[in-house]
Amino acid sequence: MPSSIWQSTSANSNFRINKDASNLVTYRSSGNAVGTNITWGYGYGLNTTGQFSIGRLPINTGAQKLMIYGTDNSVNGPHIQTFTNSDNYPLFQLQSQSHNQVKCNFDLYWDGTDLRSSNSGSNFQLGKASNQFQIVCGGGNAQGNIATLVVGSYWDTSGNFFCNQGITGARLSLSAQPCLMMSASSYMSVSTATPTKFTGFDTTDYTSGSIGFTGGSTATAPTLGTYLVTCEMAFDANGTGTGNYNEIYIYKNGTTIYGRQRNSNSVGNIMCLTTSAQMRLAASDTIELRKAVPTSTQVRYQMVQQG
Repeated sequence: MPSSIWQSTSANSNFRINKDASNLVTYRSSGNAVGTNITWGYGYGLNTTGQFSIGRLPINTGAQKLMIYGTDNSVNGPHIQTFTNSDNYPLFQLQSQSHNQVKCNFDLYWDGTDLRSSNSGSNFQLGKASNQFQIVCGGGNAQGNIATLVVGSYWDTSGNFFCNQGITGARLSLSAQPCLMMSASSYMSVSTATPTKFTGFDTTDYTSGSIGFTGGSTATAPTLGTYLVTCEMAFDANGTGTGNYNEIYIYKNGTTIYGRQRNSNSVGNIMCLTTSAQMRLAASDTIELRKAVPTSTQVRYQMVQQG
């Protein structure tokens, strides 16, 4: 029905409810002088398929029972807030601001211009911004004040995770975290009970973060951090000396033993020893793998090392 036939009888506000073939809709308007024509705005409506819409008739891109429509990048956007009788500050806000600005705010709210605090203890945000999926945090911001916030961590579009704040005193970026995976393609003959450095690594399966082996035997930590070292030793079927023990060690700086493991030797079988150790390393600390066998055998190692 043309809006020109509707004229205002109140300068404050105007409302009407209309039913057409498939929708029951409320319309709204305000600021129309008495006797002037009304330009109606869509309020909310229910259609015959059971869809409830606010702001306009349903846009059926995707699946929905409830649709909220608003102005892009505006305080009049399709935002949602929740409150309690404690105060007039939102507990939760769904900030549907624009594409690439979609966020869930906890004790935090966007007022159309700034992010403001609802709670002086803490404020958090989980959402998509700057083509990242971010966790944003802050605290000590008085209710109603513009919140001071930091990006705690985020995922980028390649699936890399970054943590921007302190973890054991250092920043962490998993995509650049020191990681080294080495293996030996052939066996190495060994015949001594003295812990002997293994020098047979010749295959790099994966590496990142400026960590590598020197001469196929020694790894050097590139940065201060906590490292996990895991290695596996395989005994060839030609090993001899039933009832004797084979041992594997992780050595730090050529002196300190970690992860010592021992296994009984058995003629004619291929056996494995696996050991793992988590250790705190400073830059330039070294890691070696050593083995001891009481009788002649052949061994092969695989190693994983990461921060």
